[in-house]
This record gives sequence, structure tokens and C-alpha cells, in this order.
Amino acid sequence: MSFDCLLYLKISQRVFSIVEQLASSLHKKTMTWSDARENVSNVVSSLKSMRCESHFTDIWGDVTRLADNLNLPKPELTRRR
Repeated sequence: MSFDCLLYLKISQRVFSIVEQLASSLHKKTMTWSDARENVSNVVSSLKSMRCESHFTDIWGDVTRLADNLNLPKPELTRRR
């Protein structure tokens, strides 16, 4: 496994966990249209909030620690020219 693969898996896990909560709530028999719309809006807001630098830094730190525990090679950051 590579660092990149671990990073993509971690990001996917966070996104899918949010979407899974939405799917579970939408399957409830007591769900109303307004509740469904509110839940979808909350998920969209959560996903948008994940697109910030601080959130990525948190994920990067988590993945870096996990990669160290798994003895994976550190990522090579390419230089901008």
C-alpha cells in the first residue's frame, strides 16, 4: 500500500460516512419531505466544509501518523516550477 492510496481511502471513508448517515435517515418510514430536504442540505454543508485547508491538514496529519505506524514511505511532494 502506498501513502497516496491510504490518503484516498481516508478521504473516501470520511465522505462515505457522511453520505451513509443520510442514506440511513432517508430510509426511515417517518421521514417527511421537509426532513429529507433538511438532511440533504446538512450533508451538502458538511461536504462543502470539508473542502477547506484546515480540514485537509487534519486528514493529512491522520494519514501521516497512520503511514508511520504502517512503515510506509513518506510521500514525495513535487516542486512547482
